[in-house]
Amino acid sequence: MSYIQKVKDKYKKRQPPPLTTRLISYEQEHDAWVAAGKPVRSQAEVEEIFNTHCKGCWHYDGKICNICGCMINTTTGLNKLHWATTKCPDTPSKWGEKEEPIKKDSSVGDKPTPLSPEPPVAKPKKKKGGCGCGR
Repeated sequence: MSYIQKVKDKYKKRQPPPLTTRLISYEQEHDAWVAAGKPVRSQAEVEEIFNTHCKGCWHYDGKICNICGCMINTTTGLNKLHWATTKCPDTPSKWGEKEEPIKKDSSVGDKPTPLSPEPPVAKPKKKKGGCGCGR
C-alpha cells in the first residue's frame, strides 16, 4: 500500500460501528444512566456540548457519532448528550469528564491538592543490628 493511500485511509471519514456494537454500547450507557438515578443535563449544557465539540468533529456525520454510533443532536429523546452520565467516546474525551474538585491546602502554600487525599505511605522499619539480621 502506498504512503498516499495510507494517509487517505487515515483521514477518510469513519464509518459507524456495526448495529450489534451500537446496541451493546447503547445498553451499557443506558444501564449506567438508570443506575445513577437518570440525571440529565440542561438544554443549555446540551447545546453548548453539541455546538462546541460535536458539530465540528470529523466523527460526526450530521446525525450520529461514528465512534460509538449514538444519535447526537440537541433535541430530547434517544440522545446521549442529555444523559449526564455519558462522555465523548473519543480518546481523549472532548466532553463529559469532570475534573476532580481541587481545594487549597494551607499547610502546603498555594499548591492545589485533590479533595480525596492519597493513602498514607508506611514508613520502612529500621533495622537494629549493623549486619542486617534485624536483631
